[in-house]
Amino acid sequence: METLPAGRRPEPPDRDDRGATYYWLEGQALRTRTAFSDAVVVSERGPDGDFSTRLTDLQGNEIARLNVDRVGATDSVVVYQPTQGNVLRANGRSGLRTPLDWGNEQAYSLWKDGTESSTNRLEWQEGVIRPAGKAKRDLKRAIVEIRTEWNGGFAAKAVKKRGPRKNLVTGATWNGDAVITTFTKDDVVIGSTEWYADEQLFVWRFRGLTEGDVDASRLQQVGGWRFTPDVAWTNIQAYAFYQFHTKMNDEHRVARANPGWAGRLVGLVMPTLSANQPGCDNLHWLDRSVFRPCCDSHDYCYEKRGCSSSSWWQWWSSWRCDGCNIAAVACFASGLRGPYYPYPYPYWF
Repeated sequence: METLPAGRRPEPPDRDDRGATYYWLEGQALRTRTAFSDAVVVSERGPDGDFSTRLTDLQGNEIARLNVDRVGATDSVVVYQPTQGNVLRANGRSGLRTPLDWGNEQAYSLWKDGTESSTNRLEWQEGVIRPAGKAKRDLKRAIVEIRTEWNGGFAAKAVKKRGPRKNLVTGATWNGDAVITTFTKDDVVIGSTEWYADEQLFVWRFRGLTEGDVDASRLQQVGGWRFTPDVAWTNIQAYAFYQFHTKMNDEHRVARANPGWAGRLVGLVMPTLSANQPGCDNLHWLDRSVFRPCCDSHDYCYEKRGCSSSSWWQWWSSWRCDGCNIAAVACFASGLRGPYYPYPYPYWF
């Protein structure tokens, strides 16, 4: 049994942090299956948040298992058990998030490293445990597809593709890589997303809910893409589109059908703002990765005016932020309709 030295942390803990919203959505996933060209890895999450991972060859023969036991919110213990070879036990790096797709990549990487994983000194490399001094491995590039499943029969499947297509802006033929994600409920297609890495273009279509596109030029005011979208992210973002927009539509219909909705909406939004909890106060559309309605516009408005969650209590300057708060309430009330969406949402929805 080999143990990774707890003190070796060559990378900052938040290097790949994608924000609270992303991990909240991913944390609801029950199962993630990652297919590589030479193996398949499946991670399943238990009710306590711990998860187990099974690595097989393409014929379904088991090669190894990996267990991730959470010690705290961001701490964990990793145990890797190959069918042949020594067991590896390691302390997870403090602050490192361990979503299901991470477990799949970690198990695959240790298998590819072979016996060196149990005989050599170990280190953290690109967010995974590897034998010290080994050449870097691009795990993201090695992925062929990822399927993520949630309660209620929801699933997102992202597949890598390469081929010619027309540029949405110029109309010119473009030959490059794409990640195509299909979001389903009980195997019925609800929506889809497309990520074109070469063009830095993300497109989505959810019939009756939302559709649009965004590229680096539309994100210029916040410095372009603040993270690198990948196969796992497109699945989580697809789930976010469905969850947030369905909820918005449902709440809008309820609000219009019942008297006194404005007061209830204000009561719903404002405590969240003042309590500094997940909601309209943490720059969610700048929260590393996940786009979400209403709160994203509110947070962009806050950023422009130098506001924060604590501004709510600063009576001498809160007038600068009140407009943002009012617009957020109006956005919830209007169900994403009306003149309540500051840049960039008029382009997206």
